[in-house]
Amino acid sequence: MLDRLKKKFGDKITGGNTANIDPWIEIAPAALPEVCRYLRDEKDLLFNYLNCISGIDYFEGDPKKAAKVDWKPHTEVVYHLWSLVHKH
Repeated sequence: MLDRLKKKFGDKITGGNTANIDPWIEIAPAALPEVCRYLRDEKDLLFNYLNCISGIDYFEGDPKKAAKVDWKPHTEVVYHLWSLVHKH
């Protein structure tokens, strides 16, 4: 899936790990509508159900803890998609 999306959308797919127990694919924010339409409309994918949408705030206010992480404070949105037809 990750390779397929990278081939179709190029650098609009900014990361991912499909080997995780909970696989994920990271999409550039501006590309979200286009990629989601593709995931919904492709006959062999048909991701037609948004199971959950969550916001994650990666904020680190404690300077001692902030020195130990390799990311800058940011917010992410997580979409859990499901295909009722294909059960994936």
